[in-house]
Amino acid sequence: MLAIEFPEIDFWECGNEFDLDSFMHKSEYNVDKMNSLYPQGEAAAITADLCYAAKKGVTSVDKNNFIVLPGMSQYAQESFFESIYVAIESKKYPTIEDTYVNDPDAYFDIIAWHCYPLNTKAYKGEFDDAMELFRTRNIGMYEVAKRHGDGEKRVWLTEIGITEACMGEVGLSSTAENMAKYAMKMLDIVEKDMPFVETCFWFRYSNCYSRFVSEGENNFGIFYSPDDPINRGKPKPIAIAIYKRMHGENADISPLYWYSDRYGVER
Repeated sequence: MLAIEFPEIDFWECGNEFDLDSFMHKSEYNVDKMNSLYPQGEAAAITADLCYAAKKGVTSVDKNNFIVLPGMSQYAQESFFESIYVAIESKKYPTIEDTYVNDPDAYFDIIAWHCYPLNTKAYKGEFDDAMELFRTRNIGMYEVAKRHGDGEKRVWLTEIGITEACMGEVGLSSTAENMAKYAMKMLDIVEKDMPFVETCFWFRYSNCYSRFVSEGENNFGIFYSPDDPINRGKPKPIAIAIYKRMHGENADISPLYWYSDRYGVER
């Protein structure tokens, strides 16, 4: 139904962070009681099963539609990703067919996961340690695909980013300038050590302002929020750094200010 309604969409991600209990759980789930959870292997198997059904649906409308594996969270372990392949290879899936299908290509076309090596809940250490964690964790995820004969598949980092709020965790002051430096180091590692990555989706476009989620979550933006009364829609140093990386060090950055200029924000 969705593929028919939106023919302009080619890439379909049929879920998000199913390795997390809050995203993949039974209908009786209660966040306070943490009940009705799926074991990791079962959640992974359900993920594979859903992907197969979604791929069958969208490709029945257009064979050039593609399924993106629901992006695994920054907390995802290699074992969860491995369990998806184990389910596919178990000859028990998909559940909507009379016979098993054990080719990963029938389930998803693009592998996806999320990358946030710095997080107030997940990491405390030094800057170089964080960089090494970022590198090894991503390579380790890709090695899972290779072990299951899926190393040729496209890989998207559907969330990659750094929040200004936790730079102090690696001994750097929490400044927008350090956020930009860290981001460029992350992209250096992707370019040098992760040739299997096709696309990075930076999280997120702007800071949150009107609604408080958390200090970390609200400060991921590469732009200031359009609701920010002081820096309304202004690019942060990270936006300028990414733009120059794409267009050259001497690129005209004035397009980044089109919104903030409208409201007289000082550059």
